[in-house]
Amino acid sequence: MNRLKSILIVGGGFVGVTLAAKLTKSSKYIVDILETNSERVLNLLNGETYIFEPNLDQTIQKALRAGTMNISDNLSKTAYESVFICIGTRQLSKDPESMSDLIKTCLSVSKNISLNGALFIRSTVKVGTSRIVSAALKEIQRQDIKVYYAPERTAEGVALLELDELPQILAAESAESISIGEKILKDLGFSVINASNLEVAEFSKLVANAWRDSTFGISNEIALAADALKLSISESLHLINFNYPRAKIPNPGPVGGPCLSKDTHILIDSLPEDFKTSSVLLKSRILNENLDKRALNVILNHSTNLNKKSDILIAGMAFKGTPRTNDIRNSFAVNVLNQILAENSSLKVSIWDPTLTDRDLGELKKFRVTNISNYSPDIILIGNNGSANYSEEFLKFLGRNIHSAFIVDYWGVCIDLNLPLVNGYFFGEN
Repeated sequence: MNRLKSILIVGGGFVGVTLAAKLTKSSKYIVDILETNSERVLNLLNGETYIFEPNLDQTIQKALRAGTMNISDNLSKTAYESVFICIGTRQLSKDPESMSDLIKTCLSVSKNISLNGALFIRSTVKVGTSRIVSAALKEIQRQDIKVYYAPERTAEGVALLELDELPQILAAESAESISIGEKILKDLGFSVINASNLEVAEFSKLVANAWRDSTFGISNEIALAADALKLSISESLHLINFNYPRAKIPNPGPVGGPCLSKDTHILIDSLPEDFKTSSVLLKSRILNENLDKRALNVILNHSTNLNKKSDILIAGMAFKGTPRTNDIRNSFAVNVLNQILAENSSLKVSIWDPTLTDRDLGELKKFRVTNISNYSPDIILIGNNGSANYSEEFLKFLGRNIHSAFIVDYWGVCIDLNLPLVNGYFFGEN
């Protein structure tokens, strides 16, 4: 019987766990996940990822039962042929040591990589980081380890599907190394597109997200222009995009989540300092970030005019609605809520989102309400365009409060529901 090869995934978050689920489809490998958070380890061992991703929990549970996956907060094996680094990184202004921590992690696990083994970096990194990892390995006499950059590129909610379908960008230091890395990834069921060097692969990953973020930034600026001219952005986009091949302008709205909110900053951090002053990408990112502050100002101004302690209901907390996710990191709703709490205003906050569990909400679960049938808040903030905000329950709630509550809608939900825009702030429609 042929010996099963061992693969190590460092990081048991979204990127690592979805990758692990993909890799267990191969009968040639045993996949180990290294996760330093002991609570998360226990959850994963119980087959509970707490990530809303179709078929993810079932795939993890099946692999655990079959013995093709192990999860631990420490390493017992000493000779992994392939290691995938899947730890989260942050923009340097918020975490100056983020890239240094990733490099230290690579060095730490190097002692568990077999001779001539492969180290695949999946995390989003500043341009030049992979080559620094390679140089650091040479300094500790592990120049035999082949360093690859193969960035994670999936969207939350469709990750397992995209891991099967999307080509993997792959880069290495030499043509010989990249042919070996390509064979490894293809054996794991990936299609591969090779980059000429490590830096262009790192750059390409960052640019893909920065470009997407900036397209939303342009839409948001257009919506602000519509506000200034007292025109309708929804009508204008319909006229522009309808059967017109040179215009595919996305709808305006908040841009959050763990990737788009940081990747432009990481890209800019990779560039000369004077690049920042004229960067369209950075200006788009800042415009998107400022939507939270604009919403806060609208809410606080209205609350002040009420001259009383006001109730605000935030409907929808995840950072996006479609595809569905339970990820609230850097979400528009959470950012606005945190700013409301920091302002120490007279607002009484409630949260309604039947698509999320208390675990998803974490400490914010104390603000949760589950029944809105008889609730009449002073202010309603539509937090995302998730399915719950298009449900019959929410439509009845809005219909009952349409004239009494002040509605703040940056997502165009009220437009989609054909509700009259009579009392509130409707982004791009005022």
